[in-house]
Amino acid sequence: PAPQVAPAEVTPFAYVAVGEATRERPYLKDIPASWRLGKNPAWNSVVLDQAQSAWPDFFAERVIRPLWQAGYRGFFLDTLDSYQLHAKGEPARRAQEAGLVRVIRELKRRFPGIKLMFNRGFEILPEVHGDVFAVAAESLYRGWDQAEKVYRPVPEADRAWLLRQLDRVKQEYRLPVVAIDYVAPHDRALARETAAKIRAHGFVPWIADPGLDMLGIGNIEVMPRKVMVLHNDANDEFGLTFELAQRHAAMPLNYLGYTLEFVDARKPLPEYPLTGRYAGILVWLTRPPGAEGSGLAQWIEKQATSGVPVALLDHLNFLIDSPSGARLGLQLKPASPLSGQISIAAQDKLFGFEAEPLPERDAFRPLHAEGGTPLLQLRDEGGATQDAAALMPWGGYILSPYVLDELPLDAGIRWVVQPIEFLRRALKLPDMPVPDATTESGRRMLLAHMDGDGFASRAEMPGNPLASEVVRDRILTKYRIPTAVSVIQGEISPNGLNKPLSPILEGVARDMFALPHVEIASHSLSHPFNWREVESGNAAENSEGYRLALPDY
Repeated sequence: PAPQVAPAEVTPFAYVAVGEATRERPYLKDIPASWRLGKNPAWNSVVLDQAQSAWPDFFAERVIRPLWQAGYRGFFLDTLDSYQLHAKGEPARRAQEAGLVRVIRELKRRFPGIKLMFNRGFEILPEVHGDVFAVAAESLYRGWDQAEKVYRPVPEADRAWLLRQLDRVKQEYRLPVVAIDYVAPHDRALARETAAKIRAHGFVPWIADPGLDMLGIGNIEVMPRKVMVLHNDANDEFGLTFELAQRHAAMPLNYLGYTLEFVDARKPLPEYPLTGRYAGILVWLTRPPGAEGSGLAQWIEKQATSGVPVALLDHLNFLIDSPSGARLGLQLKPASPLSGQISIAAQDKLFGFEAEPLPERDAFRPLHAEGGTPLLQLRDEGGATQDAAALMPWGGYILSPYVLDELPLDAGIRWVVQPIEFLRRALKLPDMPVPDATTESGRRMLLAHMDGDGFASRAEMPGNPLASEVVRDRILTKYRIPTAVSVIQGEISPNGLNKPLSPILEGVARDMFALPHVEIASHSLSHPFNWREVESGNAAENSEGYRLALPDY
């Protein structure tokens, strides 16, 4: 793929394997059998013969040229020592190394300004170090065993040898050194420790997983500012406005300094490691999941065990009833008939925030949060208990209906739990500087916006003045804060809906816009009511009821 747009001082490097090719590489089929030294079983790849006279031209045009045309100017050259798997004896090795030197010099000749970063390649550095931008090496302190699929510490003897090579690169060749070590994504403490050890040698560290598809730790550790939110109801961006997480969790998470990235739980979920990219995951489903519930439970377990904190709200039975839930400590007790009333056995001070938790008999299931700290525990008269909310080693959860309380007669919704503190604890969010949109240079900021709806309506006040007159006289002239005011032109213009009132309405609008703290905003000419219907092709712009019925429009 083409490199993403980056600042001028940043050079994206494309990964290319010089000494090997895997089946996924389209050019492998065009490499003659005589150019293949053998296989690398650990990576299921073909080891290529660097001594072939036509190889430098093939590599430059078939491998590098397409990436160069896509915009890359930096290239990370891997597998520079793969020939050692099959080239036995000094003459054979020297022939391979001479071929690698020809490759490097051909790249520098054909692509002026190219930047080459070696992965090792110590054997040819004496001849080509002047053509190299930097040198990287894997596994200085921590490595990955591809054959056994396990992380391992690097033996002392191997580390001592590698340190001698890297010190020579740094001291003799004066080249930057990058040490790439591998640590399991969940063990951030070990990753930080390993990065510190590498920095102590004067090398640039990069600690990641063997797939190099996670945001690892280098000279700095990026503090993630995003929370992934899983939902299962909205089908488009507009529908997200009605999701529980957007309506109720966005403000608490924004207050804590995080943005929300919504992901549909009904669709395939990210397979790459989320560690380092996201501060945590919030799972707040509008309804119980369907057939995707089993896969969702496994995905949540994978993320939780990889060190990404997970908070779950409301519909959790899909996880509680799964093997993944049991492994995460959500232990269902043997079911038995409920006995008597359900009461609150223990309640953390986080609960009862805007509304008190009201135990519901239908929602009671004997559940134990193994290894966790219960925040709300319910009990029946027979002694069975339900940990309806708990903080867990991997995050936390709150069962329905103990998150929100919907008041009768559309009187609103109240939080049963203190959301800011619960999300802070469950997602293990650190204290950090948080952008405050209400303050600039120490001064509090306040601004307002008024829509044009009702501009021509009468106020329910003595004399029935125009609503816009009341806004002008009692609000805008009195409270002099920055305010944007919009009008619907089709309502106030001489050829609009209110022709007799037009002189008065336009006069009121001019009075408002003449105020120094008021800016003009637009509420359109005809006030379309549902643009989405037109965008989706379900309605036309001139269809009845789509907009105001303006004369001759």
